[in-house]
Amino acid sequence: MEIYVLDSGLNLVYITDEASSVTWHRKYFEPGEFQVVTILSQENLDAFKTGNFVWLHGQDEVGVIEHIEFRQEKDGSQSMMIVGSLATGLLRRRIILGTEYINDTVENAMRRIVNNHAVSPTDSARAIPSLVLGELKGYPERIKYQVSYANVCDELQRLGQLAGLGYRVLLDYDSKQLIFDVYKGVDRTAGQSVNSRAVFSTDYENVLEQTYIDSMRDYRNVAIVAGAGEGAERIIATVGTGSGLDRLELYIDARDLQPIDEMGNPIPEPEYIELLVNRGLTKLAQYPLNRTYDANINVVSGNLVYRQDFDLGDLVTIKNDQWGVTIDTRITEMEEVYEQTGMDVYATFGNKLPTLIDKIRKAGR
Repeated sequence: MEIYVLDSGLNLVYITDEASSVTWHRKYFEPGEFQVVTILSQENLDAFKTGNFVWLHGQDEVGVIEHIEFRQEKDGSQSMMIVGSLATGLLRRRIILGTEYINDTVENAMRRIVNNHAVSPTDSARAIPSLVLGELKGYPERIKYQVSYANVCDELQRLGQLAGLGYRVLLDYDSKQLIFDVYKGVDRTAGQSVNSRAVFSTDYENVLEQTYIDSMRDYRNVAIVAGAGEGAERIIATVGTGSGLDRLELYIDARDLQPIDEMGNPIPEPEYIELLVNRGLTKLAQYPLNRTYDANINVVSGNLVYRQDFDLGDLVTIKNDQWGVTIDTRITEMEEVYEQTGMDVYATFGNKLPTLIDKIRKAGR
């Protein structure tokens, strides 16, 4: 696997094929990650520096180096590990200053947030060098909402989960640009007839190892959204349905949503309640039923070709008769592991159980 190292201006500074292992972890709703383990040499020391970019031959994304470790074994051999996020992680470095008032498609909302706070912000010091907006795809899902002082990446994740849209930052090496792209996976489920189908099952010999989790531990289906006002005058909206044991409630303090528009005019109460409802919907999208299927995909002799018959973001069918599992779900993560013996591909289908960091981020808004 050839690794290209680019400087902060996206200029090529080094090429190496000496890595003992490379992990390239792509994600649909949040920034991906990468890790490179290679020998410790002067050339690698000079090239692999925090702030530089790593680009794998054949990939359309790049990673930014954020962390480097050195290691010496008992036999005296030395290695270095280079870790970072894919370039979409650069958007974690920006927050939404002030308030964005949006009544538009979700795609346009995502593009507007990135443009106003990372591409062409009022304060030019906040612009991320080389970052531009990509092609407008015209996805129809709409939203009306306000957002203030949230992390840009966290907000993109909320919007993407609500509308089923992924986002990424692509490299255009020739123009030395990083391109923010909103995209939607292809429906390849067994029940549709428009696209080629992708069914993952040991029966088709396209799965080597598999794990399935069905958890409602963090699931919520009804949101109580409390907006402006005090005490009995506070405006409340209830989002979602459920009763008895099937009702799992979530309280959302949305007093940051002000009942005024961007011109300072009062918002009629029905429109303000719509803002509260949309806040509830975006929040509930973060508390889904965790039906997660993890699998080591057979990319050598399986019946499906990676990136041709299925890819990150696609809707596919999972089938395991012995476990009583047949579900249509989205590929939310793809992890490619390159070692001297070849490549392994690991896929995550559906929603993973939240980590402690995920729960902290949810509590932040």
